[in-house]
Amino acid sequence: MATKNGPENMSEYIRGLLKSDPSRTMSNVVECLAEDYPGYKANKGSLSVGFYTMRKKLGITSGRKARGKSQRKPIKVHRPVSIRGGTITGVRLSIDHLASAAKFVGEVGGFKAAIESVKQVQTVQVR
Repeated sequence: MATKNGPENMSEYIRGLLKSDPSRTMSNVVECLAEDYPGYKANKGSLSVGFYTMRKKLGITSGRKARGKSQRKPIKVHRPVSIRGGTITGVRLSIDHLASAAKFVGEVGGFKAAIESVKQVQTVQVR
């Protein structure tokens, strides 16, 4: 889009400045624009985008290296325990274990009470 007192094509203007001197900075380009077109007020955001896009297209990079993607950490998946010959924390289950667990649940008065009693035993062992 042509403007009254600005460059005909901003990207061509920036490209020409960068080809003549690749070490130009953004502020240097703004100064050159103010010298060449004294009454023109450039939008700093648009000028900045055009400047860095042209640098990238021309292969002019800064001293910084681009940061690569970081490796994702593997997610711990809690898989359900299989009772068919499976193991729970390295202990092989047998029918005797299951029968004694069922007897314990019946004596305590239900699953919730059994879980609470096991938690109480764990806290006593830790302390």
